Amino acid sequence: MKWKILIVLLPLFSACSGDLFNTDTLKDEIPINPGFTMPLMFTEVTMGELFSDETDYVSYYTDVNGFERIMLYQQADSVSVLTLDDLFDIAAGESTSPIDYSMLNGGAEFTFEAYIPITSNNGTISAMEVSYDLSISGEDMVAPLYLKIELPTVNASEGGKIIETQISNDNPFNERYEDDFFELVDQKVPAIFTVRLMDASRDYTLEIGALTFSISNLDYDYIKGTMEETTTRFESGSIEMQYEGLDEVPDGIEFAEPNINLIVTNYTPFEGIIDPYFKGEIAPLDSMELVFPDILVPPAPEDVAYVRDTLVIDNTNSNLTDFLSYLPPTIDYDAVLTLNPGFALNNEVELTDESSVIMGYLVEIPAEFRIDSYISIDTLDVDENEVLQDLQAATMVISGETSFPFDTDVFVDIYDEDEDRILDTIEAIFLEGAEINTDGIATEAKKQSQEIILTQEQINYLSIAEKLFMRMHIKSSSYDVPNQHVVITTDQSLNIAIDMKGVVDLD
Repeated sequence: MKWKILIVLLPLFSACSGDLFNTDTLKDEIPINPGFTMPLMFTEVTMGELFSDETDYVSYYTDVNGFERIMLYQQADSVSVLTLDDLFDIAAGESTSPIDYSMLNGGAEFTFEAYIPITSNNGTISAMEVSYDLSISGEDMVAPLYLKIELPTVNASEGGKIIETQISNDNPFNERYEDDFFELVDQKVPAIFTVRLMDASRDYTLEIGALTFSISNLDYDYIKGTMEETTTRFESGSIEMQYEGLDEVPDGIEFAEPNINLIVTNYTPFEGIIDPYFKGEIAPLDSMELVFPDILVPPAPEDVAYVRDTLVIDNTNSNLTDFLSYLPPTIDYDAVLTLNPGFALNNEVELTDESSVIMGYLVEIPAEFRIDSYISIDTLDVDENEVLQDLQAATMVISGETSFPFDTDVFVDIYDEDEDRILDTIEAIFLEGAEINTDGIATEAKKQSQEIILTQEQINYLSIAEKLFMRMHIKSSSYDVPNQHVVITTDQSLNIAIDMKGVVDLD
C-alpha cells in the first residue's frame, strides 16, 4: 500500500535572508514506502545576497588585495539647520504719541516724530532687510484722522517709505510689508507722523487722543551689526539606523572600525562650538549615550561663502564600538551651538538669509566584526504533517559547506502550543567556520555532515508538536582571539542540505 504525503519543507535561515535564499523544495506529492529517505531542504546563500548593494544602505568596495568588501552606510547632508532668524534675538517695540485735537482746529495739520526701538539681546543692529507687520491703532480719539507716515530710513535709496491712511478708535491700520530695507538710528526706526481732521467743521478744546505705532513678526533677509557670544539649540531629531543583513542579531556584535562623520557647514563669519548629545536604545528600558568631544566650527573667511568641516567619531575618541554593539534602531540627537564664543569677533558684519550653520552626518560601518550571538530563524507549522505524526524511527541527515567566517550551531526546537513550551531541542549541526588569515579574511571553505538519530521521545514529541522553531548560534571563527575581527566579502557562501530517513507506521 502506498501513501500520498505532502512534504512540508523546513525554511532554514529564511527570517534573516527572506527571498535572498535560492531554495529548492519538494512541492509535489510523492509515494513513500515504510522505509524512506526524503529531502527536506536545500538552501544556498552568499554574503552578496544578504548584503545587497541594490539597497540604499550597502555599498561594495575593493580592498588592496582584490577582495570585494561590504560597507554599511547612510548619510544626510542636512538634518538640523540654524538660520539667520535663529542666530539673532531681535525684538521690535512700539511707540505711543498723544494727539491734541485742539491743534487740529480749522483743518490744521500736526507733524511729530516717533521712534520704534529695535532691540537685540545678543548684539547691535545698524541695518536690516526685513518683512514685517506694521500696526497703528487709536485710543480715546474723538474724531477720525487722516494719517501720513514717513519712514525716511526705510528704502532710503528710493526716497523713503510713505504710508497714507485713515485712523480712528474702530479703524486701526494693519499691513504686512515684504523685504523693506531699514537703516536704524541708534537702534531705532525713525518715523514722521502728520495728522489732520477728516472733518474740520468742529473745533476741539481739551480732547486728547493717542496713536500707537508698532512693528512685529520680523522675518530677516539681511542684518548688519554685531553679535555677542550666542548660545542656541539645534532642532533635535533621530537617525533611523539601518543594519542590512544584521537585523536579526540581538546583541553580541563588535564592529572593528565603525565611524560617524558629523559634517558641519558654516555660512557665517563666526567660529563656534557644538556640544552634541547622542543617545541610542540598547534595551526596552535602557539606553546608552555616545560620548565624544565637542565640535569646533571654523568661521567662513571673508571672501568665501562657507566652510565645511568634519568631526570623525570612531574608536579613538568615543565609545562608538560599545554603542553600536547593541545595534540601536534609532539614535536620538540634540546639540547646543555657541557662536562667536568670548565675543571674539566684535566688528560689524553683514549676514544674509543664507547665513546659517548646518549639521549633517555620514555613518560608515565596514562589515568587519566579532560576533557571538543567537539568532531566531523561522517557525514551521507541523501539526498537520502526517509523516511526522506516524514516524516509528527517524534519522536527520545534515550536510553543509561554508566559506562564512563563522562557527554556526543550528538548533530545532519542538514546540507544544497547547502547553506553550519547548518540548525538546535538537542540536542539528555544528558547522565550523572557514579558515581565516591574520587580516580576518576567509581563505578556505569547510564541509561538514552529520546524522542525528532521533530518540523515541523526540519522535513522540514530533507527533504532537504544532511548531518547530529554527534558530542558530553564530560566533566569529577567531572570536577568542582578542581584537581579531572577521571580514565579510561578497563571495562568501553557505549551503545546507537536510534530509530525513525514517520508517512510518502504516497501520
